[in-house]
Amino acid sequence: MSVGGELRVVLPANSTWNLASNKPSALKLKSASSGSIGGSDLKIWMFDVLETGRFVLRATGDPLCRQDVPPCSLPTLEYNFTIDSH
Repeated sequence: MSVGGELRVVLPANSTWNLASNKPSALKLKSASSGSIGGSDLKIWMFDVLETGRFVLRATGDPLCRQDVPPCSLPTLEYNFTIDSH
């Protein structure tokens, strides 16, 4: 991935997501939206890549059903994306 490029992260919309980078200065959130593809609801984040190097973007998602009464017991989801920018 090149500095100045755009990184798109697409995850299922059935969780509340937290995205964090181990190098926050390397990415700038450009937009966050929701959409649907093939009947699947999705969350979509667009980032501008600002720096060179290798860094990790971690996405942690808590299932929406945890907010129900009683809450579900589905586990937290975690994805780690390694980005190499030049």
